[in-house]
Amino acid sequence: MWFAKIGDTLPSQLKDELATLKATLSA
Repeated sequence: MWFAKIGDTLPSQLKDELATLKATLSA
C-alpha cells in the first residue's frame, strides 16, 4: 500500500506515528 512505501523513507519517529494512525484506522 502507498503508506508502506512512504514509510520506508520516513524517520523512525514518523514511522511510529504512521503505524499508530494505521492502527487507529483499522480499529
